[in-house]
Amino acid sequence: MIKSDLLLKNAILITINKDFEIIEPGALVIDGNKITALGEEAKILSEYEGRETIDCKGNVLMPGLVDGHTHLPMAIYRGVMDDLRLDEWLNDYIFPIEGQFSKPDSVRLGTELACAELIRSGVTCCNDMYYYENEVSETLVKVGMRGLVCRLITSFPGVDNIPVEEKFKRAELHVEKYKNHPLITPIIAPHAPYTNSEETIKRSVEFAKKHNIMLNMHLAETKNEVSDLISKYSSVSGYLKKMGLYDCKLNFAHCVHLTQEDIKDFAKYNVGVAHNPESNMKLSSGAAPIAAMIEAGVNVGIGTDGNSSNNDLDMFGEMRTASFLAKIQADSPVALTAKEIIYIVTLGGAKSVFLDDKIGSLEVGKCADLIIVDINTLHNLPRFRHNPDGIYGQLVYAAKSTDVTHVMCNGKWLMKDKKLQTIDEKPLLEKVQKNARDIDDFVMSLKKNKDRNI
Repeated sequence: MIKSDLLLKNAILITINKDFEIIEPGALVIDGNKITALGEEAKILSEYEGRETIDCKGNVLMPGLVDGHTHLPMAIYRGVMDDLRLDEWLNDYIFPIEGQFSKPDSVRLGTELACAELIRSGVTCCNDMYYYENEVSETLVKVGMRGLVCRLITSFPGVDNIPVEEKFKRAELHVEKYKNHPLITPIIAPHAPYTNSEETIKRSVEFAKKHNIMLNMHLAETKNEVSDLISKYSSVSGYLKKMGLYDCKLNFAHCVHLTQEDIKDFAKYNVGVAHNPESNMKLSSGAAPIAAMIEAGVNVGIGTDGNSSNNDLDMFGEMRTASFLAKIQADSPVALTAKEIIYIVTLGGAKSVFLDDKIGSLEVGKCADLIIVDINTLHNLPRFRHNPDGIYGQLVYAAKSTDVTHVMCNGKWLMKDKKLQTIDEKPLLEKVQKNARDIDDFVMSLKKNKDRNI
């Protein structure tokens, strides 16, 4: 018998390998932070013995979910302002609130709060965009989550009040510190076309190329933004070509308003896209044409966006919404199937952020980023077996984030039997609520000033 660190047995293995193999009952072996074997339970148990063995109780064992677009520290602003236009929401409230409260300690607090919620939703990897990259990275490492963490670039000083030249110096330090880190992938993120000059965008491109890292940006989120790009550059893709963006690894958030020509270029240049269905719906930005993107060969993932614009970080909710939204768009119930949804929150999401060599599927040699989902709950039963792909529909259309029982990232448990292993929730929530009282007072002052100016 081969000794291993951990053996997971009695599972429905949803592998998301090239054949979309489902193994039931299946077993999986982990040594260190890697998957070293998986297959039919009888065969694995005849060859391997775990120092620890976990019975999955006939539940789903699948890759950890990839949240393709987040603003982790903004979790402390959940619900701070709702039911506003994007421009009003940002300029009149979010930017002033961030300027007052987004400091290193609150960034750590918000990031930890977001991590707790993401873990409970089965997320093991997130693509984050915010200021204070050191504080975000250190918190992710402390919690044990995998993350792509950026140095945010804007042409103005921004929340952390840093001049452009200093931002690029800090970006160098961030890349140097984390370039070979097991959990943190450093990236650079010019916030959006409307917050950056051509000069800072082009400089960000050169930085990404120099370090061979991903460049992440909000793009084509609103009609007004796209209208401006079309008036100056003929199209969204015309802007990207003029800025030289297609010369580096790209991941764009939102991409709501794209033409077919834009989509063709995205596929041609291997662009990753993070679809944020609930945030885009709530802010009335529109619905991204992701079915068309997938058909064209674009690498699409799903993101939750920030708690302040979405109000939750529930990836199971995003999966269900994304599927239903695509069906309405296409006027077809077969648009964006459950199987496709599970792919884009796992391996597809990993491809969209250029990490598919490490995560996104259950395969030998990949990092042990995985989750167990209880499918034997009231809202999940009965389960029918006549359709081999039925399990995907069960996960997308019936399961909830509260069904996630275990979460592992890089071979370490972040949650076992629904108990977080690296975060103490009670004192965390107490700090969050204390912080909210100070934000309340500040928002009241913003409202009074706005009323005076009307």
